[in-house]
Amino acid sequence: MAIEEDTKKNCRGKRCLRKQITQTWWARPRKTTLTSYDVPTDEDVEAAIAVLRYSADEDTVRVKMKSTFIYRQAMVNDADKSADVFLVFPRFLDTPGLIEQDFRLMFDEVTSNKFLERWPTTFKRKVMEKSHGLVPTTELLNLMCKR
Repeated sequence: MAIEEDTKKNCRGKRCLRKQITQTWWARPRKTTLTSYDVPTDEDVEAAIAVLRYSADEDTVRVKMKSTFIYRQAMVNDADKSADVFLVFPRFLDTPGLIEQDFRLMFDEVTSNKFLERWPTTFKRKVMEKSHGLVPTTELLNLMCKR
């Protein structure tokens, strides 16, 4: 894996990936708490991904998903790798709350709570409307049936 290369490219001193992560989803900057001490090694990420493939324990899955957050964000922001996020991290599909966990890691608690409060009334309907224009896949159809 090219985790070290991605990390070196995006690290400046002790504030690794701060600029990249603060600009990921929204145009306005926001505060993150990630430092270089939070960046796992290639071996740590590979080991965590291996555990994620076979572990059924939700607590273990949540811890390992949290430890691979920076690597996953690099994948999401890479046009060539973003389509493979669910292949590398299939637990998103069967473990509730993982997307919310990543959202909370990207944004502060106030922003996360505000978004989650508004999700059922404002955002969910819009996302569902937009999803009707997508190519139907088994996963998409399952998600649309859960509304």
